[in-house]
Amino acid sequence: MKKFFLGFILMMSVMSIPFAQAASFKVGDIDWSLAGSLRLDTGWRSTDFGDKPKTGEASTQQRYFLENPGDSRISTKAQYDKLSGFAELGFKTDNSGNGGNNDNRVNVRQAYFTYDFGGGKNLLLGRTYTILAEDSPVQYMWQDDCLQFFGDLYAGRGEQIQYSYAADKMTLKVAIEANKVESNSGGKIFDLDASKYIIRDITPGLLASFSFSDFGFTVTPSAFIQKYELKSNASSVKDIDVLSYAGGLDASYKTNILAVSGELWYGQNIYFFGLDGRINSSDIMGKPIKNDKGDDLKNVKSMGGWLQCALTIDPFVLRIGGGYQQADTEKTGARDENKISTWGTFINLDYSIAKGFIVAPEIAYFDYGKDTNKDLFDTNKNKLGSETFVGLHFQYDF
Repeated sequence: MKKFFLGFILMMSVMSIPFAQAASFKVGDIDWSLAGSLRLDTGWRSTDFGDKPKTGEASTQQRYFLENPGDSRISTKAQYDKLSGFAELGFKTDNSGNGGNNDNRVNVRQAYFTYDFGGGKNLLLGRTYTILAEDSPVQYMWQDDCLQFFGDLYAGRGEQIQYSYAADKMTLKVAIEANKVESNSGGKIFDLDASKYIIRDITPGLLASFSFSDFGFTVTPSAFIQKYELKSNASSVKDIDVLSYAGGLDASYKTNILAVSGELWYGQNIYFFGLDGRINSSDIMGKPIKNDKGDDLKNVKSMGGWLQCALTIDPFVLRIGGGYQQADTEKTGARDENKISTWGTFINLDYSIAKGFIVAPEIAYFDYGKDTNKDLFDTNKNKLGSETFVGLHFQYDF
């Protein structure tokens, strides 16, 4: 906890230097700007462990938390003629009071160059947000996860080459991104014997999105696909293609007072997009599994979505939203669930205290659903429990 407050004081000191809000200045022929965001969550967290507790153990746990949710950041941008560069560092501080990783670190959230060809055409090289299902609800508690694991398909940030074209009411983006590959873990790859396979023919991920806006409406379909091969290294097994794909549809309608937004998505083998945040689970949502013979993979389908409504009456913004997602398990045993799911809901209220500074009380509930194994904790006991958060989110953007 001491390290947490040292980190918090350090970030407050950074923000107190005299470039309140964003700072812009010029060095030679280069235009520079500095910006950032400090975020802090505090409140009460109640965990229901579902069917896990055994005799003598508590079925629930309540605790107070005070944490940097992990997405506080500072960024800088440099612009020279048609070339620009952007870098953003994230600050993670000790999270031991909330069962976190007990670490303090600085991480690179984004770092990229762009070149403006004119006429709405731009080329980006570097690390930034993946263009699949880019929108997210504004949900704060539990490390600002925005319903990730509970309906929001958050594809994160990755190294990529991205081309975009904007004209009038539409924007087209296409990208080639670093492939996401399952690594050897304990001598296993997807529960297959790793010694019998070599990962090869890794193709980059291909992505595309198209956004159209008019009369307050915005609609953005997007898609992703990638493939690699588990090449046989033994006569007893065959080559296996690991194919992943996903499609998403984001849509919103906004006026000065009312905003409604949402997302629907569907995909195959997309566990690496953070589909699984369940506690005590024996498997991972959206992850392919080996077949009964142990010489091939069963592809796993997943789907989900979220919906959010926001009402703005200055200086307040009231939001209510929820999300749901489910995945096939491809397991057919009598003691197996063939589908697993999670869902979450929240309500929060932004109150703008000063320029760039908001305080937001929030109530959020997350249900982890059931485990694939119907007998995980005992006969017919596989409920993974739920969590409830009641807290305050503090955010200062400069």
